[in-house]
Amino acid sequence: MRYRYVALAAALSLLAVPAAQARTIKVGLVLPYSGVNAEYGQQITRAIDLYLKLHKKELGNDKIVLIKRDSKNPGGAVAKRAVQELITRHHVDFLAGFVFSPNAIASAPLATEAKVPMVIMNAATAWITTLSPYIVRTSFTMWQPGYPMGKYAFDTLKCKTAAVGYTDYPPGKDSLVAFKKGFEDAGGKLDEQLQPVGA
Repeated sequence: MRYRYVALAAALSLLAVPAAQARTIKVGLVLPYSGVNAEYGQQITRAIDLYLKLHKKELGNDKIVLIKRDSKNPGGAVAKRAVQELITRHHVDFLAGFVFSPNAIASAPLATEAKVPMVIMNAATAWITTLSPYIVRTSFTMWQPGYPMGKYAFDTLKCKTAAVGYTDYPPGKDSLVAFKKGFEDAGGKLDEQLQPVGA
């Protein structure tokens, strides 16, 4: 568990530079900026911009530069290429963003190899943070809504059996397992003839 805080410690050490030694801190931001998922990238970017504006005094004389790259889709390959460019060409101090789990999963080995802290701002597959000691998460995991939803279905909605439709990639599988655990822990029974959506 302790290794998960390596990235946070690295981040704090970069930000704890005296004002006389102020410098530029480069953050590689990997988000979807085009296609049907562009709004996710825009929302996260607006939130970052607002935070930097509201906390300008705390940052002292340091300058935070966001280098944005479009991850386009959740396939992983485009995000991985973007991360490789951000690390090797732009020498970023941090990586951040990652709306979709496959993009974060594909990029994790590069963050480890380059020892660059990587901040997950949305990708919700629970085990992503185990892929690298340089990954931290500021968002949520699919277990947080999935497990209590299972208990709620049994305890409050009085469902004795349930069936689940889920997407056939890591967050969908996490949702399935989390709901199943919550539902069965409460006393329900899940239909074992499970099929991912689109199968």
